[in-house]
Amino acid sequence: YGKDIVCSAISSIITGGFNALNDLDKFDISLNSGEALLLSKYECSSHDCIVLETIITQLKTIENSYPKHLKILILEN
Repeated sequence: YGKDIVCSAISSIITGGFNALNDLDKFDISLNSGEALLLSKYECSSHDCIVLETIITQLKTIENSYPKHLKILILEN
């Protein structure tokens, strides 16, 4: 119960957010069923950084409410 709406919310956030990125060539993006991966190849523009921060904030909100359905991993060098 609730899993389908959580999945829809996550998909909407990720799809809309990735579509809002200006410099897609600066990222490696992989979308598979149940998993999304974004790797930054270069430093992102201020616009794209804001978009990524917004995506992360939205996903963290869902993760806090539904920890069994979403796990966010952020790896930084």
